[in-house]
Amino acid sequence: MNRIHGSRPRALVVDDDPSVSLALNFLLASIGWETVEADHANPALDELARNRFDLIRLDLKMPDINGIELCSLIRAQKDLPAPAIMILSGYISPASEAAAMAAGATAVREKPIGREELMELLRQHDLPCDCPEIVPCSSSSEA
Repeated sequence: MNRIHGSRPRALVVDDDPSVSLALNFLLASIGWETVEADHANPALDELARNRFDLIRLDLKMPDINGIELCSLIRAQKDLPAPAIMILSGYISPASEAAAMAAGATAVREKPIGREELMELLRQHDLPCDCPEIVPCSSSSEA
């Protein structure tokens, strides 16, 4: 991993559905990650030219090019550090999973993805998961 010592891990979340991006950003933030969003391939490539990321999360189906093609473009950029690339989609076929892995994806999963599954994926790929304890809200009633 190419994270600067002491900094929070960074993820680039690429999805054309703002509600999906928001949900994943919330999940990642809840376990200590900083996130940057892009809604399709061109802004994602611009972000990658300017910034380093520990994780890139791609949607499979996007308006300009799909997540598999974008994964290939990212892996072809030899001057970039090799971040983990996770492809999440509403439907993953065996053929699309094989194509994604051949393109250089680190993980391929169907969405939605829950917090525990996300943390397990991060751990499997030696990515940080500095999860603070979540303390439930308590209601106090004063008499």
